[in-house]
Amino acid sequence: MVASSGLLTMTATGALAQSASAATDAKGAEPSERVYVPGERSFVELNALAGTFVGLRLKGIIHPTRTFSLALEGLEGARLNNVDGSFLRAERALGARAEFCASSSRHQAAIIAPGLALAYLPRDAPTSSWLFDYKGRDPALLLEANADFMVLHEFARHAGVLVGLRGGAVVGVRGHDGSGKRLAGATRPDLAFYLGARF
Repeated sequence: MVASSGLLTMTATGALAQSASAATDAKGAEPSERVYVPGERSFVELNALAGTFVGLRLKGIIHPTRTFSLALEGLEGARLNNVDGSFLRAERALGARAEFCASSSRHQAAIIAPGLALAYLPRDAPTSSWLFDYKGRDPALLLEANADFMVLHEFARHAGVLVGLRGGAVVGVRGHDGSGKRLAGATRPDLAFYLGARF
């Protein structure tokens, strides 16, 4: 009788051990079953923009996750219709952007990304010709507030292409227009279409 009781105890102990092992294996398997979201492992992006701003944007993604990413960006190019009344004036900008994944599938992701950037307009030297006499303009600072709407297609981990639209406004912070009027508070629309690559 004692032997029979001991055998039952050993069997029950073995069953509990197997149950615990199966539970541990199931917990260990959970992370591998997590759905991968395109772009969550990206760390750099390059865009070519055309619209009210024409130029290049380089973006460094410093905090990528499945649903939210934080990025720093730099832009170099020219703005078509500026707050100071100039046309195609050179512009350089630095800013930050928050990216939110709105929806995703196996290889595509739709991303909404609001951002802010501070733009610098270098001094324009005066020029004159038989057509016009340009007096030049002093350096100026602008604040750009906009949002990106992009679709990313990832053909490999850390490699994808994207198409997007950027819309918002540009606000004058410091500087003067051609007639000497202060730019503070002057606004212009900001709209650009862009193509890019993400790694």
